[in-house]
Amino acid sequence: WVLTAHAAAPAGGFRLAPVFGHNMVLQQTVGGIDQTEIWGWAPPGLRIQVDLTGQKFVSAKYDSKTGQWRASWKKLATGGPFNIEFFNGSARTEANRLDFLTNVVVGEVWVLGSGPTPLAALHPDRVSGLIEQMMNRAGGGFRIVAASSIGQMTSADATAVPWQVAQPGDLVARPRFRNQAAHLAHALLAKTPAVGSGRIHHGGRGSSPSKR
Repeated sequence: WVLTAHAAAPAGGFRLAPVFGHNMVLQQTVGGIDQTEIWGWAPPGLRIQVDLTGQKFVSAKYDSKTGQWRASWKKLATGGPFNIEFFNGSARTEANRLDFLTNVVVGEVWVLGSGPTPLAALHPDRVSGLIEQMMNRAGGGFRIVAASSIGQMTSADATAVPWQVAQPGDLVARPRFRNQAAHLAHALLAKTPAVGSGRIHHGGRGSSPSKR
C-alpha cells in the first residue's frame, strides 16, 4: 500500500472524518439524494467554509451537541481531480486555512467485504480480466482504501485511513478481495461506469459489494 496522510496536523481541533483524505473518491449521491457530503468535528466558534475546485464556497452546518460539522453540495458532477480546502471564515488566507485535501475525484464508492461471491468459482484469469477492464474504463479514477471495519472510517476516535490510486495488480494480488472486486467489475461493466469509481473494503464478510 502507498500510505498518504494529511500534509500537516489539522489546526485548532478541526478534524475530518477518517474516511476523507488525499486521493479519495467523494461519493456523488447520499441515500439516493443527489447530494455530496463531507464532514468531521470541530470546537465551537469556528465558521467552517469549504472550497472545492470549481465550486462556490460552502458553509458547513455545526451541531453544538456533538461537535460535528457537515458540508454538502447539490448536483455535483462526476470528475476530477479536485482539491478541497477548509477555512475558518470566508477569507482564503493561509492563516485561516484549517486543512486541505488533494487529488480528490467525485464518483461512486462501493463497500466490499472479504466473503465469497457468486463469481468465486471463476478462473483466476477471468477474475483478473474483469478487474482490469473495470479499472481501464474508469480512466485512472479508481481508488481503494482498506479498513478493519466501517466504524474505523467514521469514528471520532479513529485515525485517518489512507486512500490509494489503484492499479489492476493492487486488487488481483489480494486473494481475500479479488473475487469481490470481480463481482463489482461484472456489475459495473454492464453499464457505463462513472468517472472516479471508488472502493472501500473492510474485514466483514458479505456476499456482494454494496454501494455507500
